[in-house]
Amino acid sequence: MIEIKKLIPFMLFLFFQQQIIAQKIIKEATLIYTITASTTKNTNTNLIKSFDGATSSFYIKGGQIRSDFSTKLGNETAIYDDKKSTGIILKDYSDQKLMITLTQENWKELYNKYANTDFTITDETKNINGFTCKKAISKKQETDVVIYFSPDFYIQNKEYNLSFPSLNGLPVEISLLLDGINYKYTLSKFSEESISNGKFEINKTSGYRVISYQELKGNKKGN
Repeated sequence: MIEIKKLIPFMLFLFFQQQIIAQKIIKEATLIYTITASTTKNTNTNLIKSFDGATSSFYIKGGQIRSDFSTKLGNETAIYDDKKSTGIILKDYSDQKLMITLTQENWKELYNKYANTDFTITDETKNINGFTCKKAISKKQETDVVIYFSPDFYIQNKEYNLSFPSLNGLPVEISLLLDGINYKYTLSKFSEESISNGKFEINKTSGYRVISYQELKGNKKGN
């Protein structure tokens, strides 16, 4: 007769194998989030209004990533190629157009702010736009983060800025409290349709002022 304690490792192995099989690994996807901003204070009203109709879109294909951020104040596009270890950002705000080229280290510093964030996963669940989500909370960083994520999907490429690598799932609703303003990102479109390689190319750069990554950091500190 086989002892139960000898079967436990094998049973645990089968359990984790079933978990892996049940979760769908996504290598190519389009993610579009709608963004809202709110505050309990009567301040930053112009900033709050600028997020009416705001969106953050991500296009992921293997090691390639493109993100488009759009508000009433302006637009921003970032593209990164993991194989080439290079990235580029185009900022278009009012009359100011900037182009910044990035190394792999620059990209990680800019867009992997939450890479090491630790989350506490609660028992709370919520259905959001057809996704059954678990709730995760982190208050160990300078920014409070609450995320509802779907454990049914996993984006393989973790180099985009809303990926939260420590969470084993797809972020569906993200709430960030920053400087008294609550920003909420809600996944409104999720598609696994093929993305053309042209999506990760930037052909129109005329009219953009080229600045270095160090200059960009200086501008951020100044603002």
